[in-house]
Amino acid sequence: PPVTGVAGTIALSDSAIRFDVKSGGLGDIAVTNAAITLSNLDQPTNHRASIDVTANGPLTSKLKLLEHPNVGLQRELAIKHDRVSGQAATRVLLELPLVDTLTVTQIEYAASATATGLSIKDVAANVDLTDASLTMQLNGREMDIRGKGRIAGQPADLVWRENFGRAAFRRRFEVKTAIDAAELARMAGTALPQIKGPVGIQAIMNEATAGTGTVNAVLDLKNTAIEVPELGWRKEAGRDAGGRVAFALRNGKAGERIEIDLAASDLQTQAVIQMSGENIQRTEFNRLVFGRNNLRGSVVRTGDGYAVTLAGPSFDLAPYLGDDVSPSAEPAPDAPAKPLSGPVYDVTLDLQQVLTKRGRLDGASGRLRVQGGRVLSADVSGRVGQQTMVR
Repeated sequence: PPVTGVAGTIALSDSAIRFDVKSGGLGDIAVTNAAITLSNLDQPTNHRASIDVTANGPLTSKLKLLEHPNVGLQRELAIKHDRVSGQAATRVLLELPLVDTLTVTQIEYAASATATGLSIKDVAANVDLTDASLTMQLNGREMDIRGKGRIAGQPADLVWRENFGRAAFRRRFEVKTAIDAAELARMAGTALPQIKGPVGIQAIMNEATAGTGTVNAVLDLKNTAIEVPELGWRKEAGRDAGGRVAFALRNGKAGERIEIDLAASDLQTQAVIQMSGENIQRTEFNRLVFGRNNLRGSVVRTGDGYAVTLAGPSFDLAPYLGDDVSPSAEPAPDAPAKPLSGPVYDVTLDLQQVLTKRGRLDGASGRLRVQGGRVLSADVSGRVGQQTMVR
């Protein structure tokens, strides 16, 4: 597209023409300064153009210019003009041959920019960036953008790197922010009903191709409330806790496998969660330490509850049995049994100790079925004191 309203000077020599532009416009982009030199004009070949332009204007218009077929960058740009708003002051340097047919590979370019009031829709999957102030450095190999903005309305420190050729990654986002757990679940495309409140995040997302890659995040959970009713464990907001989450991206969403490490004053865990849609289908934990529990094993969702495999030094069974019943609370002999409710836990044991409120079972192994605090069936062997017991 042509630049209009140009004002400046022209200098001629035997081998070059130099244009010094003081003002001009390309639609709503204002050219505030430009130097254009056409060189080697006294030679039969190798005619060159050197362009140095400073311009101010809407980012939307500048991206439209870069998407123009004659520029040829439309496939390289991750962000298209219709997803962007804001203003930018930009300096662009170009070196190119003066030939009839010009390809993008013949253009050497670099650019720097300062953007204000920047908003980008879907800067990552399900994530909008707003109210950002960023600086950019761009050349034919890579782009580097960094600064501050808001993600899900919360202040964030941002780094965005893009590689245009072969590299270890195509695109990388680095974010430091705090986001409410409900908004975080929406971004991840999954349900997180056990987590409430702000989650401090330092995350790195690497994209290999559009929508695929990896996410690694370090979490500050001090101000987050977490409840895992299946474990009888709860953390109130205000108690120190931290964690790590890692998962692959598939079509811009978290993949089926999510790795989680969690550390609090009364809980340590290293787990792998297998998702089925928005639901947790299977959890495998290499380490789970809380209360009187020190375990490894797995939990798998079944049609009527969970299949649980437990191994390790100790398991506290008391919260699942409700075995602290006082004599005055015992029902009459002819009273009907309360109907069973809640999920069924089919438990496979291989434990050094199983703990209850009334004692313990050493060297426990076997199977146990529990529902609503009642043991439905048991085939467990172990020792009470020195006596071997099978039931």
